[in-house]
Amino acid sequence: MKLLSAAFLAAGFSCAHSSELSQDSKPFSAELVGAGTVSLPETNDFAPAITPDGSTMYFVRWQGNIWETQQRMMMSRRTDTGWSKPIGLTSLDGYRVDFPSVSPDGKTLLFSWCGPYDGKRTDLRQPDDFDLWSAPILEDGQIGTPERLRGERLNLIKTDDVWNIGYYHNETAPQLANDGTLYFWTERAGGIGRRDIFKAEPDGNGGFLEPTPLPEPINSPGLDDSF
Repeated sequence: MKLLSAAFLAAGFSCAHSSELSQDSKPFSAELVGAGTVSLPETNDFAPAITPDGSTMYFVRWQGNIWETQQRMMMSRRTDTGWSKPIGLTSLDGYRVDFPSVSPDGKTLLFSWCGPYDGKRTDLRQPDDFDLWSAPILEDGQIGTPERLRGERLNLIKTDDVWNIGYYHNETAPQLANDGTLYFWTERAGGIGRRDIFKAEPDGNGGFLEPTPLPEPINSPGLDDSF
């Protein structure tokens, strides 16, 4: 699995969701990002997120069996000759990480992470309980201290009674809109189908109100995820 160019991905999203494209629009072509540096033949590299100024890219990398290896968050900087050799964000190492995105103002990295708990949740097996997290983006592209996003029923506990039910209570792929609304997908009670896209509006105190599923036809009785 290799990264496609960010321009292609962005254009593809617009193509899929815009009704204003003319009938004369030409098809887009894909090109590999950073062959030999960002995209390697021996690794799986996916879910690229690029800062609004185009200077920094974050993505997830793993090698081998996804269930037996660590998923790492990688960071690459744009240079005059292309994308730099990626480095791992070591503050997130030790736990699986997934689906980064960058806030509209370019100041915050959001991601899904099986990060450490504060000791209050002793009934779960951490390695596969994904929650929604954020961290400030520093000038050099590194990140500050990660913090779990706050909100009523935002990050649900993956306890033993739901452990083997697919991605149940895994909160994944956070995306922050210009108005501060948070979007993500998960499997939980109260949705439209088995897996749904939810939104949570800001509560005015740095957290979020209780999430609600987006209506049909965005969500369906089946599996609805990703952005």
